[in-house]
Amino acid sequence: MDARNQQIGVLLNSGMTKKTEIAEVLGYANHSAISKRLARIRRTAEVYFDETWVPGRPNGTTWTWRGTSGSRRRSTAR
Repeated sequence: MDARNQQIGVLLNSGMTKKTEIAEVLGYANHSAISKRLARIRRTAEVYFDETWVPGRPNGTTWTWRGTSGSRRRSTAR
């Protein structure tokens, strides 16, 4: 992950939740760039976690996280 994406992660982890606030801290004119970077971070994380084996997980299954509600869905591995 590049330095800007890491900074976004640190700011989110420190409690800053509004994209416009993060954009101001990082010197962007509006929240658009932050939204695009967050989407890229999510896609990267999804690929990483989908391909990462977790001990104790039943063979042939993966856990896929969807949305912000924390619900999970079991599906067969690809």
